[in-house]
Amino acid sequence: MSWLSSERCSVRGRRASRRTYRRSVRALIWTVAAFAMLGAAYPAGVVLAQDPAPSPEKMVRFDVGENVYVRSLAFDRRRGSLWVGTSVGVLEIDVAQQNVKQIFTRDQGLANEYVFAIGIAPDGAVWFGTNAGGASRYRDGKWKTFFPLHGLADYWVYAFAFPDDETVWIGTWDGASHYDPDGDK
Repeated sequence: MSWLSSERCSVRGRRASRRTYRRSVRALIWTVAAFAMLGAAYPAGVVLAQDPAPSPEKMVRFDVGENVYVRSLAFDRRRGSLWVGTSVGVLEIDVAQQNVKQIFTRDQGLANEYVFAIGIAPDGAVWFGTNAGGASRYRDGKWKTFFPLHGLADYWVYAFAFPDDETVWIGTWDGASHYDPDGDK
């Protein structure tokens, strides 16, 4: 059974009805909308609105497809892109042009299409945390994937943190892993 089964859902490790899951998603959407209306930013730096008092007419909707779920977002200031992690891969959206620049799936090098986390590293690398696929790093047009056999705590990756020393903390289902890029060169 997948985490987002059409018949049952899991919330905090317990079975929950589809209705409970939808309520959780609605609450999240309303929270995001509230941040957008206030011109706030997510802690990861995703700017939801720049106008101090945006009207609903200024919101742009990107349709990612039927039965496709957006699970993570990250804004890349260097590239002027919004990275969108979905249940079928990753979209890189050009914010100025408001169009899709690139789409990444397993065919391009992504470890798994179910993307739960996106992190933008100080060196410009983009990290993707997946559902049962480990972590994938996209840097300078090249992919590298990390699994437990590389030291990752688990295959389910949910968070990234980038301290000033250019290392990466990776939050997984089974704990946190610390990656030092100097050991990878």
